[in-house]
Amino acid sequence: MQKYQLHLTFYAHIAFAYKNKCIKKIFLHLDNDLVGQKAMENLKNNLKDKYEVIDGTPFQGKDWNDFLLLTLENIKKNMKER
Repeated sequence: MQKYQLHLTFYAHIAFAYKNKCIKKIFLHLDNDLVGQKAMENLKNNLKDKYEVIDGTPFQGKDWNDFLLLTLENIKKNMKER
């Protein structure tokens, strides 16, 4: 059920962008795994004629939550070393 809701939310955002001509950029923050990478390429190819698509995939961790947890972990580690 949750995946279905997420897909509806995503398509609602794309529909909103199509209706609002002032939107020129779309920022995508997908998971940093094979599925997320394939989805990013697919979306970039399908939307490139109308929008500048910005890849906001985290460069570390599986997703942005993992990235934040890793960052917090590193901060705590650095504080202990001082």
